[in-house]
Amino acid sequence: MKRCQVAVFGSLLKDIELFSDEIFIVENKKDITRQKLLAAEYGAKIPIDEIYFNYGGSAGNVSTGLSKLGIKAVPVGMIGNDQNGKEMLEYFKSRKIDINQISINKKEPTGFSFILGSKKYGDHVIYTYKGASKNVNFLPALLNKFKADYFYIGSQSQKSWEKDLAKLFSKARKDSTQIVWNPGQKQLIKSQVMLKFLPQTEILILNKDEAIQLVMHFFGASKQINNLRYLITKLKTLGPTMVVITDGKRGANILDIEGKFYHLPAHGKKKPIDTVGAGDSFASGFLAGWIYWQDAKKALRLGLKNSGSVVMKIGAQNGLLSKKDIK
Repeated sequence: MKRCQVAVFGSLLKDIELFSDEIFIVENKKDITRQKLLAAEYGAKIPIDEIYFNYGGSAGNVSTGLSKLGIKAVPVGMIGNDQNGKEMLEYFKSRKIDINQISINKKEPTGFSFILGSKKYGDHVIYTYKGASKNVNFLPALLNKFKADYFYIGSQSQKSWEKDLAKLFSKARKDSTQIVWNPGQKQLIKSQVMLKFLPQTEILILNKDEAIQLVMHFFGASKQINNLRYLITKLKTLGPTMVVITDGKRGANILDIEGKFYHLPAHGKKKPIDTVGAGDSFASGFLAGWIYWQDAKKALRLGLKNSGSVVMKIGAQNGLLSKKDIK
C-alpha cells in the first residue's frame, strides 16, 4: 500500500477561459450571498478579446499546487477516455504527479469549465460541466490502494457524494488521517448532512459567501452576518478544529487550534489579472505551510502568497509558487 502526504479528492477539468471588456460587475443588495453579479447586455453579441486553454478542477489545482511546494500529493478523481483526458494525464506526468488514483470513464467525457472573465474588473463567472468527474466512486478497491497523512476534500458533484464522504471519513478514522475540507455547493445546500462530518474535520476552508450561507442555515440571520470574527466563531462551534475563511482582496482569516483569531491582508497590491484558481491556490499554499510548520499564521501567509501569485497569471495553475519560493 502506497503512502502519500496528501490525497486530493475533487474534480479534474479542462478550463476554457474567455475575456471580454463588454462584461460588467453590478451590485446586488437583494441577496447577501450574491452581493455582486457579472453582467452583459441581454441579447447582445459579445466580442471575445482573448481565449486560453488550461487545466483545472479542485483535485487538479490543489494536487499541482502542493506538488510544486514540495508536498507529495496524489489527485483522486475521474476523467473521460478522450483526448482531453489523455492530455491531462501527460500534463500530470510531466510534473511528476502520481496518476495511479485517477480513474477512466469510458462513457462520459472529461469535464470542463467555461470561464467568462473581465480583465477590467479582474473577476469572472465559471460555468462548469463536471462530465466524468460526477461519476467518480470511492470504492474500497480504490481507497485501499493508499494511505495519506491528510485528505484534502474539495467539492463533490457525484450523485453518491453523501455515501462517498462517509467512506472517506471512515477511512480517515481507520488510518489516522487528518481531513482538510473545502465543501462545494451540493454539500453546503445539504448543510445538515455536513454536520455529522464537521467534528472530524481538522481544517474547514470556506470563502466568505459560503461561510455566510452555512452560518445563516444553523444560526439564522444576524446583524453581525458580515463580520468575519462572528462567522468564524460560529462555524468553530460546529466541530472543526480550525476554520479558515477567505475574503477575496481583503485577505483571509483563521481561528486556530488554541482559539486564536488571525487576519492577514491579501498578498501584493497590484490589481489581479485573473482570479480563477485563487481559492485552490490559497488552499494548497495554506496546507503546505501547515504541514511544514504547524503554525496557523505562517500557513495563512503562504496560502495568501500562493494565491497572490496565481491571480497575476492567466489560468488556475500558471502562477503557482514552487518550494524555492518558501521563506
